[in-house]
Amino acid sequence: MKRIIYFSVISSILLIETGCSHDKRVENKFALAAEFPKIEELTVNEVLKPLDIITTDNYICILHEEKSSGNQIYVYDADTFGFKYDFAKRGQGPAETVALDVMKN
Repeated sequence: MKRIIYFSVISSILLIETGCSHDKRVENKFALAAEFPKIEELTVNEVLKPLDIITTDNYICILHEEKSSGNQIYVYDADTFGFKYDFAKRGQGPAETVALDVMKN
């Protein structure tokens, strides 16, 4: 019984060694050219928790969940995603909003 196990192990090792040690390399006919992505750096100026997003031809408006007395609506350029301005200050004073839930374009 031991001879059969030894023979099986040794023959398996020899088969693996002889089968995997050839120098012939096979190239893939369908190999694609390597693409290297362009890495861009961008900075994050504000962290938003969006409640609602409206897109138009020129602008992207994001309704931010503001808990303190900051602005709630952030406007970005639709083509470059550049920040334009923010407005709708949260509060209970004049020219302030109490709670925005939805935006309409």
